[in-house]
Amino acid sequence: MPIYQYDCNVCSKRVDVFFRSISAAATKQAVCPRCGSTELTRAMSTFTRRRTSLQRLEDIDHVRDAAKLQGHDPAAFAEWAKHAGREWDEELGTNWSELGERAEAGEDLAERVDADYAFRYRVEDEKHRLGQAAQDGQPASADP
Repeated sequence: MPIYQYDCNVCSKRVDVFFRSISAAATKQAVCPRCGSTELTRAMSTFTRRRTSLQRLEDIDHVRDAAKLQGHDPAAFAEWAKHAGREWDEELGTNWSELGERAEAGEDLAERVDADYAFRYRVEDEKHRLGQAAQDGQPASADP
């Protein structure tokens, strides 16, 4: 029983359309549940790939992240910190989310001065810990 995503060309919304079978999806016309239009374009659905914590840490692009922090723009820092917090606070034991919210509220945070170094240090430390665990035969944690 597949559910396909479509972009409606009339109401400009992304909608989910349920079909009872794959063959029904191939033969029946999809209808927008919001406006009733049949002018729909099938959208590519998102998917995820399971990676270990070590793989996720190795995929961090420090150069790109550091470039976002170069302008000393409080709004850019707040956006970066909130994103880093959503991705890494629990795993690295950091409080980037809180710092992002405080910066967004207008606080001048001394931690902003060297945020790139602090983040890079935590990432490298966690990568080392996970690499050691793998060498010792202990399973590396995977993301949920």
